[in-house]
Amino acid sequence: MQTHSVYLKTTGAIILFLVIVLCISAFSSLHRGSIPQRAASIQVGATKGDVERLLGEPDATFTRSIFVPMETWAFDTASFFDRMTGSASNRYRFARPLRSDVTVEFNSSGHVARVRIPVEGK
Repeated sequence: MQTHSVYLKTTGAIILFLVIVLCISAFSSLHRGSIPQRAASIQVGATKGDVERLLGEPDATFTRSIFVPMETWAFDTASFFDRMTGSASNRYRFARPLRSDVTVEFNSSGHVARVRIPVEGK
């Protein structure tokens, strides 16, 4: 009888864990999927604070360099599920944003100069 009880507790814990992972994945997908839509409302001239309130903290930032002409914030559009399963392409950024990132470029006074939203499937 005690073995049956342990089995039920273990099964219940596994089911609870899977439900939590699925909920996190669904929330993340909805949130990440909305980044391009929210980024579309950013106007040239907006401040860094405006961008952060709308999109949250960037996943990566790049200072001006030979690879990046202006300070650039990158927002990853891959979902939690894509990251966990490895189906997201290489998410490591070296010296510049990924093509799949939503990017916001800032001019020298810290205002938005350009917003780039990738076209899905490219």
